[in-house]
Formats: sequence, structure tokens, C-alpha cells
Amino acid sequence: MISLQGLKKRLLRRIRPTHERQLYRYLVRKKGELTPRLRNQIREYAIEVLGSSRHTDGLFIYTVLCGEFKLGWIPQSYYRQVVGQRIKGNLRSLARFQVLNASLFSAFRVPDIAYYFGESIYNTELSPITVDDLPSLVGDDDTKVVVKADTSARGEGVRIATVDEIISGAVPLDGAGVIQRFVHQHDSLRALSSTAVATFRVTSVINSRREPEVRGFHLRIGRPGQTHIMSSNQIKIAVDPSTGQLSDQGYDSTWHSHHVHPDTGISFENHNIPALKCAELAVEMHKQVPFLCCIGWDITLDRNGDPVFLEWNAGNNDIQTSEVLQGPCFIDLGWTDAGWRER
Repeated sequence: MISLQGLKKRLLRRIRPTHERQLYRYLVRKKGELTPRLRNQIREYAIEVLGSSRHTDGLFIYTVLCGEFKLGWIPQSYYRQVVGQRIKGNLRSLARFQVLNASLFSAFRVPDIAYYFGESIYNTELSPITVDDLPSLVGDDDTKVVVKADTSARGEGVRIATVDEIISGAVPLDGAGVIQRFVHQHDSLRALSSTAVATFRVTSVINSRREPEVRGFHLRIGRPGQTHIMSSNQIKIAVDPSTGQLSDQGYDSTWHSHHVHPDTGISFENHNIPALKCAELAVEMHKQVPFLCCIGWDITLDRNGDPVFLEWNAGNNDIQTSEVLQGPCFIDLGWTDAGWRER
């Protein structure tokens, strides 16, 4: 028998459309409805392969955007509700606690200079400091820093500030989070994203050989006036993981396609960026946390063209973009096998 709480959840799902349902309705208005044959094929796949019809909306989105249905696709809902629970469990919350960066990734170049918890501040060796110590940690070259809350997501909870603003209290350190050096990006990225630092989202997995490898790779660039990348208003461009070459087509946050940057007019095709360094860094960093099967890494290139890790996402990291631009990305990992799903 269904409990009262379970019944309420079902009713709310019918009354309040999910984000995926809303996005699908928007895309249908822009691009047209799927044929009945395709809709039936997708529903059958969702039920027989993914185990539930609730995953159809994500597959509808992929199909509308790509113009065809591809066997092996994994929608974001399935990744969140099934893959994340089954493989990662509670460990997927590790990436939220940025104080772990210094310990887990000590062998790599990490821009963290301090961590804050309530009224307490610690350096990367976890020794207590005060805000007055921040200038010596940042150095004389730059007083600009990034203040990032542990609860930040999709660009929310990130602030660009000066050390003086933190010392004066103009930028309060609320809750818990990290203070990072501001990374001045490479010229090839600045040409596409002049104000917000452009970032590569590298999605790596642990493959059947128990080795990390890249499965999704795209560049995220900002729009005018932004201080940092916001998921609600960005341009995403696929990057070939074997060559580092940008695709000739990018997509904004409403999935409208662009062959040139809508603000600068720069063509994506043949725009030379030393992107492969970012993919290589992601693979090496994933070796430090091999117990997490799929991670989204945010990495940029500094002014010298060297890759710099910014943050990692191990919970409900975005696979939707990778599946649309480069998928199916995870078809050989067994995540849709009925026996695996039910273990």
C-alpha cells in the first residue's frame, strides 16, 4: 500500500513539472515535437533498459537536440537516482568539502590559500590564521581572490573579491568554504571570455580496467559582465578529447546553437587552445580518488598555458551536456545492465 507521503510525492510530481519536463516543453516549442514512433521507442528504452518511465523526459531532450535517438544514452535523472546511489553512495558528497582539496590533491597545483568555517580560518596546512594573514598568502602580484562557499553550485555562491574587502568585512566569510587565488586565464581563453574565467569541464570515469579516462570534454565560456561562469548563462563547446580541438558549434544555456561567439563574433572552429593539458590533469587527479566512478573536473589554463584545477564535482555532476555533445559516453560501463542495477 502506498503511504500518504508517497502519494503526496506522486501528486506533486504531476502538478509541478520537473526541470527536465520544463526544458523539453521549451525545446519542443523551438524545434518541434518528436514523432510518435520516436516517443514510443524512447519510452520502451526507459522502461526496459533504465527500469522506469520517469527517465523519458531526459531522453526526449537528448533526442530533440540531436535529431535522433541513440541507444546507450543515460539521462541526468538516471545518473542521479541510480548510478550515483549505486556506485558512489555517501562518498559522492566528498567534493562538497573543499577543505579536503589540500589533502587529496597535495601533489597538484591547487589555487586554494585558505579555508573558512564560521569565524575560523585556516591555511592549506590547516593551521589557524586570521584575515590579516591573507595578504602574505596571496602575495604582492595580485590582491584579487575567489571566495567559494561549500554550498556553491552552478555558479551561485561564488564571489570575486579583494583581500581588503575580506579584511574590512565588506565580503563576509559566511558558513564554510575556500578562498582561492584568482587565476588570470590564457590569452586563447580571454579572447572568448574576457571577464569570466573560462573553464573546461572534463568528465572522467573509472573504466573496466579500473583506470581513469576522459569520457566528456567541453569548454564553458561566459557572457559580458559576468565575474565568473554561471550555468544559467554560458556557452558550451565540445572539445575533442583526442586532439583538443573545439567543435565548430557551441550552445547557450537555452540550447540555441552558435557557430561564432554571440558577443565577440569569434569563430569556434580552428580557435587554437592547448586544451589537452586539462584532460591530462583530470586523469591524473582522478587517480587520487579512484573509488569515485565518475567526476566532473573544472580546470582552466593560466596566462602561461598551464592547467589549473578549480574544483571537482562528484555528486550530481552534469552528464547531460556530455551526452548531448559527445554521447553516448558511458555505454561500456554496464550502468544500464539490469543485473547491475538490482544488486
